[in-house]
Amino acid sequence: MGSIRLLKSRGTLFLDFRYQGERCREYTALQDTSANRKRLEKALAKIEADIEAGTFDYEVAFPGSKRGTAPVASSTATASGSDGQVQAETNAAGAGTPTFKDAADQWMRERKVEWRRSHLQIQESTIEKHLIPAFGAKRVGAITKSDVLTFRATLAQLAGHACRRRFKFEPPCRPNIEPGVEADFERVGCG
Repeated sequence: MGSIRLLKSRGTLFLDFRYQGERCREYTALQDTSANRKRLEKALAKIEADIEAGTFDYEVAFPGSKRGTAPVASSTATASGSDGQVQAETNAAGAGTPTFKDAADQWMRERKVEWRRSHLQIQESTIEKHLIPAFGAKRVGAITKSDVLTFRATLAQLAGHACRRRFKFEPPCRPNIEPGVEADFERVGCG
């Protein structure tokens, strides 16, 4: 069974679990807060469930990880790497989170079974036409509330986006958005 641990030198959290008989540690840039611990507990539970089911793919779960590209047995040096390696991994904004495009693709695969064909087409169009060009290459953990609000303001200025067409999409990734912001997505453009 894995655990969420604290890297005391940085004050950040990391995942500590076993995969294919080897101990794996994946470092994050997340500070030690109860919300971040809960977030990582959910991620760890999914990882462990995938490992048990035999469907776990290290490269998909940790795209930037050195362990994901090398065989697990030969990468024990990176798991116990020097403080410099840990610092490099934790300093990257959004380290350990997928790119927005990857997260959006996964979100669409998971949600499309719940939607009608017409709603699915609207969601796909919105993501491909607006969201991927704006956020596609960014890591989900690096997208800030400011980025979302700037993007929203840009959308509101597009032709035909007055009150007759509201923003009726559910963003696929909202880890850094405060709870009241979701309500603002439906009011944009309507005075």
